[in-house]
Amino acid sequence: MSEAYTVLSSVFGLAFLWFFVRFFWRDYRLDAFREHIFCIRDNLFLFAAQGHVRFDEPAYKILRDRMNTAIRYAHVFTVPRIFLAATLRDQTDNSESAKFSEAVDKLTSADTRQKWKSLIESSSSQS
Repeated sequence: MSEAYTVLSSVFGLAFLWFFVRFFWRDYRLDAFREHIFCIRDNLFLFAAQGHVRFDEPAYKILRDRMNTAIRYAHVFTVPRIFLAATLRDQTDNSESAKFSEAVDKLTSADTRQKWKSLIESSSSQS
């Protein structure tokens, strides 16, 4: 009797866990990721609005476009796709990354570049 109860409770527990992860956790993580990127984008906007960077600066435009892309396509980002992209990154043309790095290096002051790099790091290290 107790063995059957243990098996049934384990099956129901695993089914509940699968249901929870499949239908609730995934949506929660997607919303949390998007919220995180929205906050960083708001900080980026405020940084530019305070006059540290112009809105038509190439570094601002590239970073804003990358964040908008991350927000828009966040539902497509999966662990296997991220691993595949990281693996193929070395084999592809890095002109976009080079263009962005060059644009960041052209920012006027060292303080602005440092703040900019902290914004980039906070956008890539989503918790």
